[in-house]
Amino acid sequence: MISILDKIAPNIEISIFPWEQNTLQTIERGDIDFALNADDEIPMDFYHKNLYEESYVILLKENHVLLEKGIESLEEELFIEEISKYPQIIPSFPQVDNTYIVDDVLSRMGYKKHKITTSTPYFSTLAFMVANTNKIAIVPKRIALQFKELLPLELIDFPNSKNNFDYRLIWHERINEDKSFIWLKNEILKLNLY
Repeated sequence: MISILDKIAPNIEISIFPWEQNTLQTIERGDIDFALNADDEIPMDFYHKNLYEESYVILLKENHVLLEKGIESLEEELFIEEISKYPQIIPSFPQVDNTYIVDDVLSRMGYKKHKITTSTPYFSTLAFMVANTNKIAIVPKRIALQFKELLPLELIDFPNSKNNFDYRLIWHERINEDKSFIWLKNEILKLNLY
């Protein structure tokens, strides 16, 4: 997205901040104009547009033993049982109070018997750790595909799509009629991220 905006609006200024507990209030106050997010409930005075549906994948190093087991064809329960045998690195997200929320996908799915050995607030650090260890990570597919282009990594898709989620552009009603924002929103939507 940034590379395209750089071509069509080279003087645009963009600041990127991590999602935090108070991000919606920050948008409402006008400190930031919009956000990209997937999880939080959106209040009535906010608008949103789904950009794309995202899925999770297992990210693992090339030549990982899991790649030889052919787990892609297993039913979900057997698939989870098999990947749960391997140490896992999970992403964590900073909160306002300087704590972190971990994104433990397997626990959210109801599976508790897996070993989390490492957490990190940075997807780039996570990808390098996975590429250099026998640990695995469960991450959104689009980011995994980007890291696969840079590092010796492989992906395994989850066996079903019930854990997919929508990634959304979110803005407050205060800028809904703002011409600059309407232009930017339309340019983002033209990217056809679906």
